[in-house]
Amino acid sequence: MFTSQADFDNSLNALNSNVEKYGWKV
Repeated sequence: MFTSQADFDNSLNALNSNVEKYGWKV
């Protein structure tokens, strides 16, 4: 799925940013 740890980290950071932006609680 992810080609490297960096790609995974970038995806996770993007998700976290969306959570903060929209106030989603998971």
